[in-house]
Amino acid sequence: MKTIQIIVLTIALLIVFFYYLPKWSDKIKSKTIRAYYKIIAIKYPEESRRGILASLISDYRFTLGIPELVIDEYLDKLAERRAEELDSSNEIAHYGVVDEFVLLKNKGAKNSAELLAGNFGTPEGVLKGWIQSEKHHHYLVSWKYNAMAVHCRYDESQERWIDVLLMINTY
Repeated sequence: MKTIQIIVLTIALLIVFFYYLPKWSDKIKSKTIRAYYKIIAIKYPEESRRGILASLISDYRFTLGIPELVIDEYLDKLAERRAEELDSSNEIAHYGVVDEFVLLKNKGAKNSAELLAGNFGTPEGVLKGWIQSEKHHHYLVSWKYNAMAVHCRYDESQERWIDVLLMINTY
């Protein structure tokens, strides 16, 4: 009889162990990530194109009851580099962004998103274009992002603006 009780208890403990182990490890990982990626908040000049675009994004999210995105210093450097790449390639496309997302994941970001715009004359036009695109809008209003960076670059060879929005989730 005692042997049966020991076997049942052992099986019960194994079930509990294997059921809760993944949940515990996820909690440990998320705490590590939270401590690892430290957002360094910065502000853009309000009158600059990227300052206006960042403000429009924050205002739009606010009207929907979605938390504001903090502008992050490291992400800002990546957005600037990304805008330079797009300018030099004369093409607005998402390939090439993988490197940035790998860097962000290595620093602890859980989710990353890139929104691009070209040929929009004003920041208001950029936001309107993203809102009208179902896929871009999905990222723009997602609750899972808590930091962003915007970089706007004028492509003189094609006489157009290139606008880059990078967003990450650090929790």
